[in-house]
Amino acid sequence: MPQKASSWYIAATHYLTTALIGGILSRIIMIGIFVLLPELHSAIESLALLVVSTFSVGLAVWYSSAKVLKKKYTVKEKDRIIKLSTIYFIVLGLLALILYIFKGAFSTSSEVEIITFIFRTINLIVLLVVFRWGSKKFIKVEVDKNREV
Repeated sequence: MPQKASSWYIAATHYLTTALIGGILSRIIMIGIFVLLPELHSAIESLALLVVSTFSVGLAVWYSSAKVLKKKYTVKEKDRIIKLSTIYFIVLGLLALILYIFKGAFSTSSEVEIITFIFRTINLIVLLVVFRWGSKKFIKVEVDKNREV
């Protein structure tokens, strides 16, 4: 039976489930691609990562919304949950980009590093759009069947 929980907790569960499942799934698929195509050009590799991560996050949002949230929690404030989980996505995504910079991404200022940073930023934006769209589509509000009309 679904339990009641605060919106921030449900949003965190939704974000973390999506990030974990999406991350694992995209890494497994990319490893398969690298095994099958070891001589892949870096531009094609980047495009493949964008497609694979978009698919993986879309599938993970569906799984989180339709399987995890629906079975575990009573969702009353869909819009609030979507807003909070999107904020978590943005904040942690920006932190990942900042860590990439401080890790020495631009230590040599080569074109490859700049292009990689731009690609990571585009990838984050695309995944954010997929995450938000999927959340709006798949998170359902629990209707109280005991309430009289």
